[in-house]
Amino acid sequence: MSSFIKYLSQNIFLVFLVFGIVVAVNFLSLNSHYRFDLTDEKEYTLADSSIKILDRLEDRLTIKLYYSKDLPAALIPIKQGVDDIIKEFKAYSKQTMIVDYVDPELNEEREREVKDLGIVPLQLNVVEKDKQEVRKAYMGMILYYQDKKQVIPVLTNVKNMEYLMDLSVLNLTQKNKPRIGVFVGGNQSKFKLVDELVKQLGELVPIDPEKHQLDKLSLSALVVINPVEVKKEFVEEWDVLLENGVSVLVFTGNIDVQDDMKPNQIFSGVEDWLAQKGVGVSGRLLLDVKQNQQAGFNTGFMNVYVGYPFWVKAFKNELNSANIITAGIEEVLFPWTNVLTLFKDKDVAWQAETLVWSSPKSFLQQEDIKSIDPHYVDDMTEMPKFDQYPLAVNLKYKEANKKMGQIFVTGTHHLLQDRFLQSSQSNMIFLNNLLESTSWGDFLIGVRSRGKTARPLADLDSAQKFKVKWGTTIFVPLLAIAFGLIGVWGHRKRRLSFINKLDIGN
Repeated sequence: MSSFIKYLSQNIFLVFLVFGIVVAVNFLSLNSHYRFDLTDEKEYTLADSSIKILDRLEDRLTIKLYYSKDLPAALIPIKQGVDDIIKEFKAYSKQTMIVDYVDPELNEEREREVKDLGIVPLQLNVVEKDKQEVRKAYMGMILYYQDKKQVIPVLTNVKNMEYLMDLSVLNLTQKNKPRIGVFVGGNQSKFKLVDELVKQLGELVPIDPEKHQLDKLSLSALVVINPVEVKKEFVEEWDVLLENGVSVLVFTGNIDVQDDMKPNQIFSGVEDWLAQKGVGVSGRLLLDVKQNQQAGFNTGFMNVYVGYPFWVKAFKNELNSANIITAGIEEVLFPWTNVLTLFKDKDVAWQAETLVWSSPKSFLQQEDIKSIDPHYVDDMTEMPKFDQYPLAVNLKYKEANKKMGQIFVTGTHHLLQDRFLQSSQSNMIFLNNLLESTSWGDFLIGVRSRGKTARPLADLDSAQKFKVKWGTTIFVPLLAIAFGLIGVWGHRKRRLSFINKLDIGN
């Protein structure tokens, strides 16, 4: 009886011990927040910059989420993802964060008020019970802080939710939005998306080159796209901006390609200014026979998609991992690009750092007559000279004690055209990182690029393909034979051992 009581008491003690441990762990978890995130880019953990942005809050932040009561099934995962991210923000925030859920379709008056606030409904094609119908659904958010508010009209992408939250909190806590000047020289209608991106980050200031005194516009950055024969007086004002700590981003090139696919030589007017800073722009286009983007061409009967060597791609190995602007990007597309020349032997006041190189399988056109035919490489009669070339550089003033703005230069303006920003998400991230670094500093860089990885399979040369082919052809059957022989040998050994035991027993 005593042994039974002892056994029972031990079990009761064990149960209370386990219960106590569970209670203690739950209590400690209330005051701490941690999760195991095994993704390569820590996509499900708030970035360090997000935590820094939350530290800017000095008062209560109220978030109102406007969800339709009966969301279609396709939107449920998005809603859950948004809710998870908000919980993360709430856990890391040192200030009180209130989250309210509002049904915008409670009644007509509520719906009218929600629309007036800037929340817009989605129109979705929904199939239920073998019946297709168009359904209206609300998924929006408004952040309130002191006497300010930030509206996110539609929540359709979980991956950029953290970025939108960060940007909203920055705008709420910043007294003045950064003012970003944008000047587009030629083909202005092809760069509309740039204006939209700038508006997300701050205040867009269109620049008229005929009206000077840029230094009086209180700019945080100046973006120059496709300059064509700009006047010297206008370019000289950029130096005044640099002296005031304003960065200048120049997206230029000596070749412009129109919709008729005919290349035109252009004179930008910024060549001398760049040369003074130690940078030149080649007169010939770059091709890459290995790393390029596919393009569609009309053959008269059908559209054919082929690898287009004039649409040069730079992957992670060609991006400067030590620079915060390119560190989190996997690829950038440079359509119809010239290359940049760094005058290292020239005594200049600026230090150049290459952000993007071309691949070792790239080369410059061999002749001055420009052709951008997709079969250009097939028609070549001479072996090209392969090399890696700078495609984007960052210039910093050498005297560290003097607070100067930075200069960013690319060898093409085409990468910012609407069609390339729409088709290449990485180009959008590259532009955003450039704008963010010159307007908000390092607060937002790295947040948008998470989860946007593109990891193409490595290209194999002929020798490697030969080894893989015959390795799998010969090695795999040999491996199967080896396993079979080992199995037969093992079976025979066990059988002999069993027979020996029988003999010993007899």
